[in-house]
Parts: sequence; C-alpha cells; structure tokens
Amino acid sequence: MGIDFLHKAYVRPSTYTTCIILTFMDQITYYGSLFFMTWATFERHLIIFHSAVFNTKRGRILFHYLPILSIFVYITLYYIGVDFFYPCENHFNYLAFWCGFICYMNLPIPTLLGIELIAHQVVPMILIGIFSLALFLRVIFSRQRLRQSIEWKKYRRMIIQLLSTSTIYLIFTTPFSLNPIAQAVGLPPMFTTPVYAKVSTYWTFGVPICVPFVILLSLPKVKEKFKPLLKICGLGRVVPTR
Repeated sequence: MGIDFLHKAYVRPSTYTTCIILTFMDQITYYGSLFFMTWATFERHLIIFHSAVFNTKRGRILFHYLPILSIFVYITLYYIGVDFFYPCENHFNYLAFWCGFICYMNLPIPTLLGIELIAHQVVPMILIGIFSLALFLRVIFSRQRLRQSIEWKKYRRMIIQLLSTSTIYLIFTTPFSLNPIAQAVGLPPMFTTPVYAKVSTYWTFGVPICVPFVILLSLPKVKEKFKPLLKICGLGRVVPTR
C-alpha cells in the first residue's frame, strides 16, 4: 500500500477504515521489529555465553518464547489502545503518506507521540547498538580465553548475521531518532519538519529492504551460489563460504 501511494500520490481506497488499519499495521510492524531486534541482540549473549539456560523446557519458555510473546502482546495492545480507543477525533488526509497523522500524534506538548518515540524508537535503537557492540567485544576478548569451552565456528554465522543486521537497523533508524533525542534533551530539532517527514521517514524503509538480503547471504547454500559475485564486490573474505 505504501508503494501504491508513492505511485498514485493518494491513498486507495480513500476511506477512514483504510487509513486507520494502514496506520495500525505500519506501527506494529515497524516498532515491533525494533523491539524484537533489541531482544535478539540481547538473547545472542545468552545463546553464546549462557547456553545452559536453553537446555530445559522451562528455560526455553522463560528466555525465548515468553519475551517474544510479551513483545507481541504489548506492542499490539498499545497500538490498539491509542489508534482505536484514544479519546480524540481523526481527520485523515488521503493525499498524505499514511493518511497524515492519527489524532493522538497532534496533541499539545508534552505529546504522547514524543514519549512514544523515545520509548519505542530511541531506547531500542540505543540498546541495539550497546548489545551488538558488547557482543562483538565479548567475542574478541573471550575467544582466546574460552577457545576450548565455546565452539566459535558454530556461532560465527550467527554473530556475523546479528552484527550485519544491527548495523542496518542503526544506519536506517538513527536519522528518524535524532529529532526525538533532541526534544528529550531540550535541544532544537535537528531536522526541519518537511525534511524529517519526507526524508528520515522514508529512510527507515531501508530496514525491510536490506535485512532479507543479509539473512539470505548468511545461508551457506546461498553464499556458495553467490560466491563469484561476492568476490567481484570484494566481499569474498568478509562473508566466508565455510
């Protein structure tokens, strides 16, 4: 539907139901992916350095399935509440991307949107960076000391995949976070409203565009088929085939 809008320059079908469902789906998929990515970067620490917690059914439920379920339930219930039940009236613009702003986003300062962007956008972005960097440093410092107790080859693909995906998230979500960060610390916005709405918002689409290629290129069979192309691009050593 986003691509259709960019092609036609208006939302189709131009109805209230289309706009509110489109907004809801966009929010839970985008912010949900940030929450899931944040948990994934932390969970990799458990998988590599505390793998024993996953040896029992109780451990797998507590440290894998329950966090995933909790994120899904929270993000879904939150946006059902603010999109469908918040006490304000929506005035959608069918000529604006995503029908413009849903009504709670236009509330006076301090806005619920500002708090939401800090909690759902800025904090996950910072945690993704911290957990990813911490994992990289732990692997570097622990590789020699724990060579016999951790099968590094077994986890190498997972670590490369995680760091590559985290880098993509940070590249494409950081600009969208700069205005909320500036607002939180009392600074003027780093981007004007038109630039923020028309540039940094679209920039976030780089995440769903690029992440599938990272996942595919981390699979052994796929890498083998693309090995000649990776060598031409200078990535033959960065993404080893074995």
